[in-house]
Amino acid sequence: MKQLLILTMLALTLLSFSEEKETFSGKLVYVNTFTDLKNSDITERMVSFFGRENNYFINDSNYKAYDEKNNLLYLYNSATNTYYSCDRGEKTAEKINAEKITAKKIKITSLTNKETICGYECSSIEEKTESGTTVYFFTPAISIDKTNYSKHNYGEWNSCLDAMNGSVPLKIVYTDKKVGYIWTCKAKEVTKLSLTNKDFEFPNDIKIKN
Repeated sequence: MKQLLILTMLALTLLSFSEEKETFSGKLVYVNTFTDLKNSDITERMVSFFGRENNYFINDSNYKAYDEKNNLLYLYNSATNTYYSCDRGEKTAEKINAEKITAKKIKITSLTNKETICGYECSSIEEKTESGTTVYFFTPAISIDKTNYSKHNYGEWNSCLDAMNGSVPLKIVYTDKKVGYIWTCKAKEVTKLSLTNKDFEFPNDIKIKN
């Protein structure tokens, strides 16, 4: 009887380990395209501000992105809940407390749209704020532990992660009706990498403006 109890407990322990969700750590390469609200291509005009590609690195605690010329675009550190917004090619950045709320009203709705991206079948959600509408396409296969991002109000990232259950979006479509453009950011590569906190240290050669 005792042996049976031990074996049962062992089986339950092994089962719990096997059911643990493996989180993503690695790199995603996104391609940026732009249209106006009449669907005319304005990509060449806009990439000078946003970059043609985003090389995005993320793990359970931090993220950062570079453009195609290896200019740091932004970096987030969860230990300090700090977001750094960098000026492309200028070696300067703004330091922002990511607890800052950037939207007064947020409405997130599940959509029926599906799309296969980088071999993954993705579901979608729509986020509406006073500044614009964003559609996220995501898969549970590429997901992180959202716990360390719970205070990341800036850009509504914590709300989006909650709605996607920690998934990292593989496609983002942002519509800004006030300015008049649609920005599509779609992954073309997904690579798993082992990343540590050291990989997300803010560079010494970039000056903080504030």
